[in-house]
Amino acid sequence: MIYRHDWAEVAPAVAVVRSVCDAADLAVDELPLLNDTIDTDALNRICTFSTNPHRPTVVSFIHAGHSVTVDGEGTVTVELSTEYAR
Repeated sequence: MIYRHDWAEVAPAVAVVRSVCDAADLAVDELPLLNDTIDTDALNRICTFSTNPHRPTVVSFIHAGHSVTVDGEGTVTVELSTEYAR
């Protein structure tokens, strides 16, 4: 599932949590803390200050068993793992 966000309105880390919750049909309190998976301050800085249009920032990681990719242009992609899906 692909989610579009405006980094001026929502921090990338918050967008990741919202996107994973939506994709996996989970409440926020059902997810492990994102900060246990990735440094959320670093994620926010990397994605928010992505300024080179020829080399876009892309960060990928696994959170709550699901593959998450975040880019500097406001896109969060969540690929659900069937092992963790409801």
